[in-house]
Amino acid sequence: MKLTDIEKDIMHCLNMKIADHQKVTLAQIAEECHVAKSTVVKFSKKLGYSGFVEMYYQLSDRQKKKAFSEITLADTLVERDLNECIDDW
Repeated sequence: MKLTDIEKDIMHCLNMKIADHQKVTLAQIAEECHVAKSTVVKFSKKLGYSGFVEMYYQLSDRQKKKAFSEITLADTLVERDLNECIDDW
């Protein structure tokens, strides 16, 4: 699926807000991207979501899961390194 420059801007803006753990509304995204709210809704539907709210919560949930898995991976690596140090000692 090819995205237009406007759609890329919307996605970038939304991803930045989600990464910063900011709650954001449809109106805020539309205003920040200098587009109509309907443009944001049409974009979310193009991606297969029922609307902006579903897109926002799905992307937020995905970001939380990604952050959790990165933390879990880091903890696992630290624990493995500690166990190796103990075994070597």
